[in-house]
Amino acid sequence: MDKAPVRFGELAIQGFRRLRDVRLELKPLSVMIGANGTGKTSVLDVLALLASSAQGNLRSAISDLSGLTSILSWGVAEELRLGITTPRPSGIPLEYELVLRPQGTGYMIREETLRMLPEFYFT
Repeated sequence: MDKAPVRFGELAIQGFRRLRDVRLELKPLSVMIGANGTGKTSVLDVLALLASSAQGNLRSAISDLSGLTSILSWGVAEELRLGITTPRPSGIPLEYELVLRPQGTGYMIREETLRMLPEFYFT
């Protein structure tokens, strides 16, 4: 049985560095082009952070980025909200959402959800 590669539909980012509120539709081939300092590396860091969360390595990934307070949009965001959708063979996409909030010198997971989005195709 052939396994199709996992593809993503949409990436949502709120409060990560300069990416205050960004939604990106991801295609099988997505290319990022832009001047230095516009957020290309931040998008890649978000994808790595989501992958680390899925693998149970969130603490290490946040530590590698110098802690949650250093990656929040300075002076704007009180929490980090990340989300990603992925289509499934059934036609109903899955959505993963992660909300992190600083707590002392560390962070707390305020919300973590994985859900099917039937309204995505029925609206």
